[in-house]
Formats: sequence, C-alpha cells, structure tokens
Amino acid sequence: MAVWRGPVLDGIPGSLEINSFAAVEEEKRLNCVELHIDSALALGRHHAVIEELNGLVVQHPLREPFYRQLMVALYRVGRQGDALGVHRGARRVIREELGIEPGRPLRLAQEAVLRADPAHLEAVGVTPSLR
Repeated sequence: MAVWRGPVLDGIPGSLEINSFAAVEEEKRLNCVELHIDSALALGRHHAVIEELNGLVVQHPLREPFYRQLMVALYRVGRQGDALGVHRGARRVIREELGIEPGRPLRLAQEAVLRADPAHLEAVGVTPSLR
C-alpha cells in the first residue's frame, strides 16, 4: 500500500478501454485498502487508522465501508458520539447524492454503537479486536 502513487495510468491519454481498465484497477486498490484497514482494526490499531479513514471518506464519499470502519475505530477509542456523527454525515451524503438510505452494514454498525455492544459489531462483519 505504501508504494501506491496516485490513480492508475494517471497522465496517460485515455480511450474507453484504458479508462475501463483504470476503473477496475482502482476498485481493486480500494478493496485492498478496506482489507488493510480491517486488519489494522483487528490488531487493535484503532488510533492509527482514524486519520487515514477521515481522508478516505472525503475522497470516496459514497463508499460505505470506509464510514463503517471509521465508526468502528472511533467507537473503539471511546469516541461514541463522534462515531454516531460519522453515521449522520454518511446518511446525509448518501441520501443527497443517491436518494437512498445507507446499506444494512452501516445501519447495523450504527445500531451496535448506539447499544455500546462490541459483540454486535462482530455480527455485522467487523472482526473483533485482538487487543
């Protein structure tokens, strides 16, 4: 992840095929970022990913997993109110941009934070922290 340097094929004039390839590769990269952050959360590195996740939700405001991960990180460092604020912001953006409610994983993460129930986070696919 540390050697990644910007968008795929950045600066290369694009045809439909090149743009399509670049979009697929960018999606793969973002999936890797999600897995990397899930791993960090599982290792108890909650503080370490908050700043990165704040940037990712700004760069990719419609990508719900980043909001969910940020909520989990904030909750696990004792910032329940901030975690709920992330959900409110995500819901606002998703409703304004897409006209729909956030998906089930994000809604269930909000419910887990409201309940202050770490076990409930596991039920929504969040790996328990090893620390």
